[in-house]
Amino acid sequence: MMRNLFLILVALSVLYLAPAQRVWASSDHISAQQVTADDKAFFQEIKQAIESHDAKWIAENINLPLNVNINGKKTSIKTEKSFIKNYDNIITPAIVDAVRSQDENDMFKNWQGIMIGRGQIWFGQYIDEKVNRSFYYIKAINN
Repeated sequence: MMRNLFLILVALSVLYLAPAQRVWASSDHISAQQVTADDKAFFQEIKQAIESHDAKWIAENINLPLNVNINGKKTSIKTEKSFIKNYDNIITPAIVDAVRSQDENDMFKNWQGIMIGRGQIWFGQYIDEKVNRSFYYIKAINN
């Protein structure tokens, strides 16, 4: 009887002390993914556009609306025209430095997208099933 009680107490303590497991829809939510050649190619396009100050290309490749800080104020950029007008306030020297110093072989990628720098820019891929094509776009600029 004492032995059974002891075994029950041990089993209960193991269950109580065992860490809770997180259940995710996909293991991709918690782990890094492999950066592909297509990811690297789009990064190079972003880099080229930023280094050449090509506001139009960046504006055309952003998922709008885009929430940014302009002069310390949170702002929602809703149109390409608005992005181009505010380009110098959005693509700050810190953003340019992050892009220039990013090694394409050392980018972080997970289910949220691909990170440039320490999260200054995030980009990803959108799959349009209606036309069976995928498109890359800039998801966030954290200036």
